[in-house]
Amino acid sequence: MNSPHNDAHRALLADPSAAEWQLDALFRNDAVGIFILSLENRYLRVNPRWCSMLGYAEEELLGTDLATVTHPEDLEATALTGDRMFEGDTNSYRMEKRYLRKDGSWFAAEVTMGALRDGSGQLQGAIAVVADVTDRHETLCRRAEEQERLSAHLRQVQQAETLGVLAGGVAHDLNNIMMGVIGSAQLSLAHLPTGSDSRRLIEQVESAAWRAASLARQMLTFAGHGRIASENVDLSALVRGMEGLLSSSVSKRTRLDYRLAEPLPYTVADPVQLEQVVMNLVLNAAESLCNGGSITVSTGAHRVGTRAQADRFVPARPMPGEYVMLKVEDTGAGMDEDTLGRIFDPFYTTKCTGRGLGLAAVMGIVRSYGGAIAVRSSPGEGACFTVLLPAGVKAATAEPLSQGHATPAPPARRPAVVLVADDDDVVRRNARTALEMAGHTTLMAEDGLGAIDAFRQHQRDVDVLLLDMMMPGLGGDEVCATARRLRPGVPVILCSGYDEGVMETSAALDSADGVTFLHKPYSLAELTECVDRCLAR
Repeated sequence: MNSPHNDAHRALLADPSAAEWQLDALFRNDAVGIFILSLENRYLRVNPRWCSMLGYAEEELLGTDLATVTHPEDLEATALTGDRMFEGDTNSYRMEKRYLRKDGSWFAAEVTMGALRDGSGQLQGAIAVVADVTDRHETLCRRAEEQERLSAHLRQVQQAETLGVLAGGVAHDLNNIMMGVIGSAQLSLAHLPTGSDSRRLIEQVESAAWRAASLARQMLTFAGHGRIASENVDLSALVRGMEGLLSSSVSKRTRLDYRLAEPLPYTVADPVQLEQVVMNLVLNAAESLCNGGSITVSTGAHRVGTRAQADRFVPARPMPGEYVMLKVEDTGAGMDEDTLGRIFDPFYTTKCTGRGLGLAAVMGIVRSYGGAIAVRSSPGEGACFTVLLPAGVKAATAEPLSQGHATPAPPARRPAVVLVADDDDVVRRNARTALEMAGHTTLMAEDGLGAIDAFRQHQRDVDVLLLDMMMPGLGGDEVCATARRLRPGVPVILCSGYDEGVMETSAALDSADGVTFLHKPYSLAELTECVDRCLAR
């Protein structure tokens, strides 16, 4: 079926000697706007539909210039295209442009313009057919905006991933360096008298090294490699237990409201890290309340379906399934789009204080558990952070050893042969010295292949293997697997500045059957205690 627009288009290209009644019939068409222009671009004739599209009466339009109803941003393109036709370069053209209504609003239109000539071919003016394409234009604009939003989100995700990889690599190297500094400091302290100036200086060095190690752990958390231990966590109970701490951490002018769902499915996580998530989100909200206001902390169950969600999740949209939700809303100043795109960058802040890893650490923790964060905010409208964590997964039963982790007293020590493999020479030497001071014998290897060769030669004598996970060539997990094929059940201690990958490896190698994880940097006392526990199994 031919559309009115196509009929009109054929009419305007018809023989210019067509009968007047054909033109009258064309102008009675109420599906599209039609008008005739003089050579001076003034209206000579308009149909009722064109008048209604613009909101003018016919007498208001006749004699006026086309430019009066053309959107200012389209004036130049309209003039250039019209000049080409009036100068004889083309007999017709089609374009999209915007017209101004009488009330000041505008609409998008598709215009087909054709030259009008007399019987001798002399140009007399132009006839135009106009179709309102506002809906199509708005749809295209929405698609373009959505594409730009998705592109910006993708750039943000890629930036976060890049920063995460960088932070993880730097943190691992920093942990190794601090391992050497801490070990050397502790060995020096063993030979320095109490109260001496030298001892105080070395103690300061050790203290600074532990602080650097703490920063490295924060960087690992941002990178999504900071998971230490997991257990079933009731998020509502966890938040309820923090109410006193949260209240004392914000201004007295800030009101804290809680909407905690019960019962709530559990999530599997390290409760200390989840407390860090809650605290950082609340402190971030509190900083936006310059003159007081309210913060609402909510928990609940949340189901993610297969349909696209309106909220922008980072690092990516969560997979369909059941989740536990933590929501922190504030009535603060809100954020613009530029700020929203950078809030999870390490050390980024809009405040004059707080150059830390607060929200970046939140992102790393949530990412490490397979969760996601959505943020909604606009200037003057406050902000809402929604954290989703997977619900209903069984918790791991084994917890690795780590600095500060409460452990039972070590058993009585017996001499043993410990194979130490680490690509860092200082770490190797410090471990050897500490173990030999504890009465053990050591075998040394600087990489994975060297460790396997040493174990093949001395496998009957080796009591424990102390292996760095991140050695060039063969990593500690591969050395462990090879050694346990040669001698099933031999005790192994895996060491690394990373947590997440080692946790998975330890579980795969069955940590309950002689494989233990020791987080770098560790103290020399922790090292010897860990060896003693392996020997006692």
